[in-house]
Amino acid sequence: MYKKVRLWGNIRALISAGLVLLPNCARSQTEGDARQGESFAKEACSQCHAVGRKQFFSPNPYAPSFYSLARSPGMTATKLHVWFETPHASMPNLILRAADKENVFAYIISLKSGGHL
Repeated sequence: MYKKVRLWGNIRALISAGLVLLPNCARSQTEGDARQGESFAKEACSQCHAVGRKQFFSPNPYAPSFYSLARSPGMTATKLHVWFETPHASMPNLILRAADKENVFAYIISLKSGGHL
C-alpha cells in the first residue's frame, strides 16, 4: 500500500513540474522583435557574422552568416537558444540581455522565409 501511495505522489509531482515548465517550452518561435534584433546584430555581431539579409559571407570565415543559420534545416528559436548557450571555440563568451537575445533570434528566424520586416 505504501509503495502505491508513494508512486502516485511521484506521478503528481512530475505532472505539477510539467505544468510549471510547460509555458517555457511552449513559447513562440519568434518571441522577440526582429527589427530591434537586426539593429542590435548590426552593432554587436557584424564584426564576425554576416548579419544582413543579402549578406552571405561573414568577415570571420569561422562565423556562419545569419542567413545560413536561418536556413539550416529545422532551425527554430529554441535551437538558436541552445546553439547560443553552447560554447564554441571560435565564438567569444558573450553575456547579452535576454531581450537582446530574443530580438536577435527573432531576426534570424525572419531570414528563414526571406520576408521583410
